[in-house]
Amino acid sequence: MKKIFFLVGGIAFILFVVGGSLTVWEGLSISMFIYFFLEFLYDLGKRIVILDMLILLAIATWLVMPVIFYHFYTRENYLARLWFKFMPIPSDEYFSFVLPGTLTMILGLRIPLGKRQINKHPQEYIENVKKQLARRPTIGFVLIAVGVI
Repeated sequence: MKKIFFLVGGIAFILFVVGGSLTVWEGLSISMFIYFFLEFLYDLGKRIVILDMLILLAIATWLVMPVIFYHFYTRENYLARLWFKFMPIPSDEYFSFVLPGTLTMILGLRIPLGKRQINKHPQEYIENVKKQLARRPTIGFVLIAVGVI
């Protein structure tokens, strides 16, 4: 299934770069977002996808939103000029720095650090948790307070 997602991302890259006015860096950014978004949707009900949400948020913030700003909110745009909210550096320079950095972050999040072990006796862990919670009945309030702070 991931091969299909890779194929869809590749087709999107070709359409945006050849058919559109995007540079190669910008096309790679959009196609990466499409690939990881499709992978996120596919894995949503099958496993915990917290790291995938982090990857999607990083790609959307660092790679997709600058593409929008480079093409719509330029120096010629009245609102961008009024609020000084345009990208001050060229697109190729920005993406040549940010795209490899984002790929490195994704690689770091995707490399398994340890061997996964399936818990064969979950009842033992549940009993240990019950013992710990019996000794500390206010731990829930403490965790809520720490979260608020």
